Amino acid sequence: MISAEFTSYSDVAIQQTFQSRLEDRTLLLDCPAQPVKDDKKGTIIDKKIQKKLLNSKQKKKLGIFNIPASSLKYDDLLSLHHLWTSYITELLNTSSNNDVSAKLCKADYHGCIFKVVKSKSQPQEGIEGIMIKETKNTFQILTKANQVKLIPKKTTWISFVLENKEHVLFCAQFIGRSGERIAKKFKGTSSVKL
Repeated sequence: MISAEFTSYSDVAIQQTFQSRLEDRTLLLDCPAQPVKDDKKGTIIDKKIQKKLLNSKQKKKLGIFNIPASSLKYDDLLSLHHLWTSYITELLNTSSNNDVSAKLCKADYHGCIFKVVKSKSQPQEGIEGIMIKETKNTFQILTKANQVKLIPKKTTWISFVLENKEHVLFCAQFIGRSGERIAKKFKGTSSVKL
């Protein structure tokens, strides 16, 4: 497709070079953002990406980690409970009898239907629901009445039923984030007073 106006050999060569190398390709005419080396960590960071990321204070202020209580329904979370049941039975079946208490302390309880058996706060005793969120010092559960309740870990005993066996746990052993609990070694306590 060389046009008729190109008559000299050099013009024809230029047109052929253009067609073979540049036609139907995207050319970047603007200089892209150069990566910047971070002095503190020694890693290369793109300034445009760095500006878009939020730190943990900003995420907390925006409420990214908050669960809207109006959108939660107890019946919808029963499928999460079935997933948790299969997870915990598999976890307990792979452990020996001596190892069960350590496995229960390190397990994840999102989706567990548990009941507050004993608490320093009398109104919280008897609350039953599905655990939807765990923080460092609290459990958040959704009751059958679709209400979100906050249960402190420090002064509470909870129980859950698995394969017709009731397991009772002292929540003070769960103080801390669930991810950090996995590496922690637990000591048995003979008696605990509230």
